[in-house]
Amino acid sequence: MDFPAKGSELPSRPIREGRQVAEIPEPKRPKLPDPAHYSESSARENLIEHVFLGELLRGLWRKNIRDLEVLRPEVDSGGYDLALEFRGLTRHVQLKSSYRGARRADVTASVKLLERPSACILWIFFDPDTLSLGPFLWFGSAPGERMPLLGEKIARHTKPNAMLKKADRPAHRVIPKSRFAPLETIDQVIQRMVGV
Repeated sequence: MDFPAKGSELPSRPIREGRQVAEIPEPKRPKLPDPAHYSESSARENLIEHVFLGELLRGLWRKNIRDLEVLRPEVDSGGYDLALEFRGLTRHVQLKSSYRGARRADVTASVKLLERPSACILWIFFDPDTLSLGPFLWFGSAPGERMPLLGEKIARHTKPNAMLKKADRPAHRVIPKSRFAPLETIDQVIQRMVGV
């Protein structure tokens, strides 16, 4: 009488009719970033903005361009984070950021950006450990042209209200990642942003 094999008597790989079945490796799971990226997100956003501006100005310096002005709004009501003025062109820039490997599939933006000439959205990806920047995603048009329409999908608040419902944000739209153009380097960002 045969008894079923138990414990260590089981073969380590299933065998069928003299053939071994290939083992499927367990997929690598991305390392989760430091919780400070969430708990101190405002500080991180400011840091990413400053690092970006440093990279932008350094890239322009290497091109012997030193006449870019950086302006910041006092109040966050215009839908942009920065206004860059360069040789008669003003770019209103909305910055978004995600750590490399993040699963975020879209971002939201204010419809007020559409009122600004040459507005754009720059989605910055960064290394969660070193905060080095790149790659980038670009949503905008050529210097001096209006940005494309944002789309019709209305954004929702990220936190629920007292009724546990996430209310609509009628002045904000959801823009999927697929509508952005990929840029690998800060020099490509500079080319799109100011045309040099």
